[in-house]
Amino acid sequence: MADGLYLAWGPGRRKTLVHLLDLLGCLAVGPIPQESLAAIPDAIRSYLRFQLDGLCDDPWLDSDPIRCAA
Repeated sequence: MADGLYLAWGPGRRKTLVHLLDLLGCLAVGPIPQESLAAIPDAIRSYLRFQLDGLCDDPWLDSDPIRCAA
């Protein structure tokens, strides 16, 4: 499955934001693009936990690797 990533910069280009287009509201923030991209797997896990709202405690959220390529 390939998801679109959208890279944006904050005011004054002090922060880099990466938005995952297929998961509305899922984003990662970092000082440089490489750090923002590296934070996407954790952002996806956090987003999924938030969406599940604690309804289940699936170990696959932590065990399966999430790969991102830019």
